Amino acid sequence: MVTSEDLLIWGRKTADPFNRMGNRISPLILVIEFCQVEGPRPLIVHGLEDEKKFSLDLDSISLWLMSSETSSGSISVLYNQESALHAVAYYCTVYDIQARAFQRPLCIAYLIGEKPTRTMVTQLTYRVRRLVRPLLNCNRRLFIRLLARLVALSDDLNSNLVQEYYALYRLEQLEEPAKKKIQTLADQARKLRSRLAMMSESISSQLEGDCLKHEDTVLPQWIFEGGDNQSMTLKSLAPCEYDSFDSGLILLIEVMRTKEFEHGVLYSANTAILRLPKCNTPVKENLRRDNWSRGEETLKTCTSHLDQILYPVVVGDDLAVTGSHQRKNSVTDLVTKLEFIRPKAHLNKRVEVWNTKNERYKGIFGIETSPRSLPSNCDKILDMNSCQLHGVSYTGSLLSRLHTRRSFPSDSSLISFISSTISLSCQLVYLGRYIPFPLIVETEKLSNEDQRILSSLLSEVDFSKFHGLKERMDKLPSTVPPRPIQLR
Repeated sequence: MVTSEDLLIWGRKTADPFNRMGNRISPLILVIEFCQVEGPRPLIVHGLEDEKKFSLDLDSISLWLMSSETSSGSISVLYNQESALHAVAYYCTVYDIQARAFQRPLCIAYLIGEKPTRTMVTQLTYRVRRLVRPLLNCNRRLFIRLLARLVALSDDLNSNLVQEYYALYRLEQLEEPAKKKIQTLADQARKLRSRLAMMSESISSQLEGDCLKHEDTVLPQWIFEGGDNQSMTLKSLAPCEYDSFDSGLILLIEVMRTKEFEHGVLYSANTAILRLPKCNTPVKENLRRDNWSRGEETLKTCTSHLDQILYPVVVGDDLAVTGSHQRKNSVTDLVTKLEFIRPKAHLNKRVEVWNTKNERYKGIFGIETSPRSLPSNCDKILDMNSCQLHGVSYTGSLLSRLHTRRSFPSDSSLISFISSTISLSCQLVYLGRYIPFPLIVETEKLSNEDQRILSSLLSEVDFSKFHGLKERMDKLPSTVPPRPIQLR
């Protein structure tokens, strides 16, 4: 029998202290090529912070990823025990007339410190294949055109048509090493005529991307000079699609970091705190936790009465965060994070993080006020000038874990703790969809404040069914009259 606790931890890994010990690196995308001179080497890196570039050996990771037995178009899920890194690697081949056997293997790897789930691998495979397909088609069109020019040049090497083909190099100016190289490459190209015909027929029906078909492509200059091959960049092998490919990789790492593959019916801090078997919907938050470390860490300084601060946030009351102009960054930071924590089923509210006109808005909003003054049109106020909370009184048990003062290293860790605390209340939310609300109140001995929390969460899950209940619960008086609370 499926219990409410099973629904809350649906799809999560069991508590395993050995599994939690690993690399905590942020997810990143790495594009690797197998160079015929240098061997495996990184070409493109997205998602790696500057201060962490020296702690991650990209050369050894490139060697590890390119050492496995793969074929073009295959997907591999790998684990490196030495660096505690998991990788989802997609392997493909680009064609280059300068490379050995005309082939340059590529690997597009998604590196992460945690073991990837099946859903993550499926999503990543689908997105990477869509991203790579236009790049490979552009490369193959260019490769076929260059080989056609090369074979034509070899056939006409002893005639005057070579002067019409390439006016800068006359027949008598081509040295013997250059002629020999042209003949060698042309002989290799003739052996591939059947495969090239099949390749041309395959890509002619694909219209993806913005490839210009490369009708006016000319052979590179090194062929006529007869010297050593100069390694061409990946952009020169697919000039029409490389920029779109590179920008697509940046978008891909953003999508994977925002956990778009997670689904639920109720969210807090971009984390699903309630899941139902047949009613899950995705949510997308614009705010990313990676950007918080660059701003202020305001929330972790208010942990002594955090249950009082979060009570109006959870029940959906209006909360004004006030501060002087010098505290604008602190106010906007706190308003943004409180709105991010607020349990929600969808994102349909615009947040006013800073208001200089002393106007009242709905939900959580910031107001500029002078020191020792409070807005008269707001009931619940969090004053950053005096570090006091006005108009709030919470005596319930659902947020009791947040009453004790704790020390957190960052706002991000504190927000994760808050989300887990709110998720405990979702057990009653799940039961409230099938059990009469008065029975839950009597059994759990919920206070007026906890009744408002439960009705507000039920209203977020099913507005049409529980909105009337929320309106009735909002009229309940506070158990204890509100009084100013000193936060520090």
